[in-house]
Amino acid sequence: MAVKKRTILITGASSGVGAALAEEFSGSNHRLVLLARNEKRLGAVADTCRSAGSEVVVRMLDVCDAEAVEACVAKLEQKFPVDMAIANAGIMESVDEPRTLEPVGMTMRQMHTNYGGAVNVAVAVASRMRTRRNGQIVLVASQAGLQPVADLPGYSASKAATISYGEALGNFLKPDGVVVTVVSPGFITTPMLDGYENFRPFEMSARDAARRIRKAAESRRRYVEFPFLLALVARLGRLLPAALRYYATRPFNFVK
Repeated sequence: MAVKKRTILITGASSGVGAALAEEFSGSNHRLVLLARNEKRLGAVADTCRSAGSEVVVRMLDVCDAEAVEACVAKLEQKFPVDMAIANAGIMESVDEPRTLEPVGMTMRQMHTNYGGAVNVAVAVASRMRTRRNGQIVLVASQAGLQPVADLPGYSASKAATISYGEALGNFLKPDGVVVTVVSPGFITTPMLDGYENFRPFEMSARDAARRIRKAAESRRRYVEFPFLLALVARLGRLLPAALRYYATRPFNFVK
């Protein structure tokens, strides 16, 4: 008897953690829907996943475009209902000059992509999953959303919003049988992190991060934060008075 393939949608799948997630979920039991903006890089990732036995659907998509995301999911669902959607697409921008305030445009680009893009994907798939009373949404946030980084205010805010949204959405969808998993990793070696020269403790590879995300998702956990020691520091830091937290987080905020 043939095993039913699970359809897994991954945004930002052309590089970094998204590409690593695509490869991590590759296999004959999975149908992968890979979404990104870079056609050439996405095609290379798709070829790797196909060679591992996955059926792969590729779509060029900007997650900031809510109408395009909805149209893409609506068309996809006619043939392949989404079992798991991983909202991973994101950007990180920082100002090169020391002690230079982040421009408004830089902040808003990160909010639109990291938070807005995650919301667009989550809403599009959630409406269908509620009808089926089954499904899972994985939101890839960051520990910067737990402990904001001074020279990454826009990025930190976008990830904090994603964490808050994911918790609220998970509570809302729980009666409908839909699980929301919020993932908050630490520093991951990806092209997005290239050029960021601040303190990066416990940095890990994209493949290691992808393995941890897959394990958490398949366990249907609602929250996962890693690496453990960095997450512990972030959580304990929130318990400190603001003045003490300022000094405790100086290694992260004032290396430049």
